[in-house]
Amino acid sequence: MGKIVVTGVSSGIGEGVLRYFVSKGFHVFGSVRNRKDAQKIKKTYGENFTPIIFDVTKESQIKSAAVLVKKKLKNENILALVNNSGIAIGGPLLHQKTKDFEKQIDVNLNGMFRVIKHFAPLCGAQKNNKFKKGVIFNISSISGKLAVPGTGAYSASKFGVEGLSHSLRRELLRYAIDVVIIGPGPIRSKIFNKVDRKFFNSLKKTDYSSAAKSVLKRNKEMLKISLPAEDVGKLIYDALHSFNRKTRYTITPNRLKYWTIPRLLPDRVLDKYFKKIDIVLSPAVGGIVVGYEIGRQLNKETIFAERINNKLEIRRGFTIPINSNVLIVEDVITTGKSALECAEIVKKNKSNVVGYACIVDRSKKDGLKIPEWLQKMINSNNKSMYLFLDGQRHYYCSNKQEYVQVKRHKKQFDFIGLIKNNKVVKKHWSASLIDLDDGVAGIQLHSVLQPALNPIDGSMTEMLKYGLDWVEENDYKGLLISGDGNNFCAGANLNLILSAAENKNFKAIDDLTNSLQQIFQAMKYSKFPVVAAPYGLVLGGGMEMVGGCDVRVAAAETYIGLVEVGVGLIPGAGGNLRMLSNLSKKIKTGITGTLPLVQKVFQTVGFAKVATSAKHAKSCGYFIDADKIIINRDHLLFEAKNTILEMSSDYKSPEPETFKLPGSAGRMAIEMAAKGMVKSGKISEHDALIGKKLAYVLTGGTKGGPFTSLDEQYLLDIEREAFISLCGEQKSIERIKYMLTKGKPLRN
Repeated sequence: MGKIVVTGVSSGIGEGVLRYFVSKGFHVFGSVRNRKDAQKIKKTYGENFTPIIFDVTKESQIKSAAVLVKKKLKNENILALVNNSGIAIGGPLLHQKTKDFEKQIDVNLNGMFRVIKHFAPLCGAQKNNKFKKGVIFNISSISGKLAVPGTGAYSASKFGVEGLSHSLRRELLRYAIDVVIIGPGPIRSKIFNKVDRKFFNSLKKTDYSSAAKSVLKRNKEMLKISLPAEDVGKLIYDALHSFNRKTRYTITPNRLKYWTIPRLLPDRVLDKYFKKIDIVLSPAVGGIVVGYEIGRQLNKETIFAERINNKLEIRRGFTIPINSNVLIVEDVITTGKSALECAEIVKKNKSNVVGYACIVDRSKKDGLKIPEWLQKMINSNNKSMYLFLDGQRHYYCSNKQEYVQVKRHKKQFDFIGLIKNNKVVKKHWSASLIDLDDGVAGIQLHSVLQPALNPIDGSMTEMLKYGLDWVEENDYKGLLISGDGNNFCAGANLNLILSAAENKNFKAIDDLTNSLQQIFQAMKYSKFPVVAAPYGLVLGGGMEMVGGCDVRVAAAETYIGLVEVGVGLIPGAGGNLRMLSNLSKKIKTGITGTLPLVQKVFQTVGFAKVATSAKHAKSCGYFIDADKIIINRDHLLFEAKNTILEMSSDYKSPEPETFKLPGSAGRMAIEMAAKGMVKSGKISEHDALIGKKLAYVLTGGTKGGPFTSLDEQYLLDIEREAFISLCGEQKSIERIKYMLTKGKPLRN
């Protein structure tokens, strides 16, 4: 089944996790602090258990243990790291020894950090790790979210675990390693018996003597209702195999009392609860049930107010004694009228409102009725309609009342399924490299800031470069570029360009455009086929990206175009070069040379013409005749992958192209036409300037002429030069700003 690492398996939660995972066929590396415990546990669990001896406060011991585990791993990662080791030191903070507080933090928080530092690489947190990635489970506590008197040091350590875990999860996104928090309530463990009674006895002569007694009493109560430690093991096992894995799980007896209600109540109300709450008051009718349950769980008297002649009153023998502390509880607060009327009742009875609490139930508010089968699903602790089991997508069947595998067409697969099957090679903010099997890798585009549009950013370009290098290094057959979102790529990140332009940081713009040019060129001339599977919006830089690929396997509903003119710019990452190349295969040169070719490209790019389908894109020059069109988008990745496999057997990189462009004579003809359009009011002076820059690039700049062959790099250089110069024009900056704020082009 796989291998996992669990710290602190001598007793409690650690032992429970060990027991459950061994029963499921896993091999467990479990940490203990001495050889005696190691031998004892080894005798119990046999070959399915390997003891690793270390103290979480001793980094050298942890490092040695990690080396030992690494030797035991061959072509695999550990599938889970369960950070469980911990202690609990109770008592009021003002009377706690500094060394005890520091020990608490050192074991529970610093110790976890030390273990993660040395064992996370064994989960796959390292460069070029292509094995199935592991999941890190950090054992926190209810006390990591809810702090109660007498557990300050313990809560501080567990609050720290929560913060560490959230930061770590986001840092490990690049490695596709998930970090999950497990927050148990009372779990059967020796921890309740380890409370320092001498310490509490020392508090008898302090202001906290009664509080100390209540902590001991609470520990006894917790021990009576505590859950078996093996339940935590089951929870971690289920989370490890879940499709919709949460970032945090809470497991506790009486979830309502020990989790839901304390989380529901405002902090100031909880503060006063620890001091004193005498009565729970609710307005009828909606608040009665909620108020009663909260009162019952808090073991406090519960009363309600009724509306008589449109005014709330307390009746039925209910009273509020003078100087009582009252908690007002509603089911749904809309205007707050009922809650405020209850507050007036409390005030008239010379008592105090300690706070307000409510539960918002939108299904009841909107009159929605949950179907019986759905309610049964929820009651059986099934929270999702869809999940992945054994790497396959399942849905909850209302008739069978169980999860049933989704029947999918053989041509239907997506990145989501591959991710859930741990096929992620490397994950970054806006793109991921994924193993598509059969020697094909895929770049999944998924912008973290603008997922709806997938604009090109540094993360995306970095992953494209990494993907090209990885495919070559691992002798894969080819690279596929696509995504699962609504749109393939709507262009470059305009915010980045605007920021650099306003600060006159033209070097940054030059570096960005040059980087994109070189990456797209590297895609075109790689030693293996690179295939794009575009869909939805493919605009600006998105078109330039797919233009650098050998072939495009496009969804029929693809909207593609070079639209940079709309923001006062021209294509800067090779778009003009691609259009010249694509249309040169369609437009024959005659007595007029390449002028008709240049005019066609100018009309398409200069007027930001957008193809409204993949078929239309071929006639516009955005796609070539060899590109494939797929009607069913669900089959897009399958067809693109097969295209790579077909090409890979005898693939040869294309030969670099050269172009003979009309030069100054052709440029003059285009500029004269533009001047005429300005005089007739069809375009503005700035539009003419943009057209002049575009004509300069398309006609070959200073070297253009009917008898001069121009290479691709020269055309890229003058394209980049023209793009940067337009970034320095104030009216272009105004157009970019207007597009970002208004969502439409400015004609200035």
